[in-house]
Amino acid sequence: MKKLVIATLMFCTTNLALADYKLVSGDASDETALCIAAANTSAPLEAVAAQFGIGKTALNDVSCNGMTVSRFRSKYGSHAQDGSAESKSDADYVIKKADDSPLTALCAAAASSDQEFLSVKSLEFRHEPDIEAKVECNGVPLPSFVRKFRTAGIRELSQR
Repeated sequence: MKKLVIATLMFCTTNLALADYKLVSGDASDETALCIAAANTSAPLEAVAAQFGIGKTALNDVSCNGMTVSRFRSKYGSHAQDGSAESKSDADYVIKKADDSPLTALCAAAASSDQEFLSVKSLEFRHEPDIEAKVECNGVPLPSFVRKFRTAGIRELSQR
């Protein structure tokens, strides 16, 4: 029987460069996540799309509020607001750990970087090589959680 594990983190959004708007996902699709991620980073669009499993050709078929991803990014992207590569505040999301469990640490590390994730995984879960398939973070399977939050700026607060 497959064991389902849920780790809880609390995320708070911070202001995006004092903009008059806030990008909010209308659904849980990878395409929507791509639109928001594309607007929140200055990384090449093809690289952002690849993180969501969307190839260069399929990228042309993605629509963000009726616009191409490129147009949406140029209109709503944080890097477009003042011309700088990074005009957003310190983070798009703030992680507040709900507890000190190893699973919560794993989710927080996964949202931050591969290096941090592998470090926590090897330290806390070395005897469970397929832990990624068993963990949910905030009710979302770990791979989807990573796709959603990895491209966003993450800042960690101390517990509670």
